[in-house]
Amino acid sequence: MVRRLRRAALAAAVACAVAATAGAASAHSFVSSLRRRFAKRPTFFAFYVGAQDSRFLPENRQLHRELVAGNVPHVFELYGGGHSQSLWLRHATPWLRLALDHLAPAR
Repeated sequence: MVRRLRRAALAAAVACAVAATAGAASAHSFVSSLRRRFAKRPTFFAFYVGAQDSRFLPENRQLHRELVAGNVPHVFELYGGGHSQSLWLRHATPWLRLALDHLAPAR
């Protein structure tokens, strides 16, 4: 369970850091291999951004388009608001619940 939670946290961290990365370190460079990797090791990949987030919106939209084109299962949501604590606080509980719903049961 801890490994799956770490993978979910890693996927979330990658999505949050997309705009801060470049070149080979970019999450975009991994899209082509994600479908195969997720098929081998099922991983819940989800991210969201505010519609007025001038820093992260373009990168998150681009990543979403690339994931769709690559048939990579994921959840992407766009909410009203910018890159603010109020946006994240409004959506933190449902998104954490969503991630927890996708954890594998304990063996």
